[in-house]
Amino acid sequence: MHSAASGSQSRQWLLDNGLKQLELLFRAIVSQTAEPILIADNDRNYRDASCCAGKLFGLPRNKIIGRRVDDFAEPGFRPRIDQLWRAFLQQGEQRGTFRLVGSDGSVRAVEYAAKGNVLPVRHVLALRDTSNKLPEMAWAAEGPARVHDCLSRRVGVNVEPSLEFERDLLHPRQLCH
Repeated sequence: MHSAASGSQSRQWLLDNGLKQLELLFRAIVSQTAEPILIADNDRNYRDASCCAGKLFGLPRNKIIGRRVDDFAEPGFRPRIDQLWRAFLQQGEQRGTFRLVGSDGSVRAVEYAAKGNVLPVRHVLALRDTSNKLPEMAWAAEGPARVHDCLSRRVGVNVEPSLEFERDLLHPRQLCH
């Protein structure tokens, strides 16, 4: 049985150390995930990154941390970042696409999903590289018949579509190794 004093001490420890411990746990999870995930602060500075994010950016994690979201955006997109970021901070989440410039100058099409204030002043950005999708995939929302027609023309054979095939084509599972 614990006393009121020990309960009070536990609460105080959580207030003093709990947030720091929670952030350490959160960073450990992000750094080990097999997806490109980043943690940013309110000023768009990356505070942490998964190994897979490093592979997408073409840099080791420690070379991403401290850099800004803007540093990796295509120059034509940079003027929109401030407005999008303000909207993100107000709304608490955001999804979209942008063109990421890697360390070697290569440009990758990327989808992102961001969630704000997962921890105070810490925001999570999950990325998906869509550069390898077929150019025709922009119209994929038109339906399976259109996907089937395009693939048949592109591959030169009559591809028999299936729900699993379309799911994997439109949303491939890409792990970083």
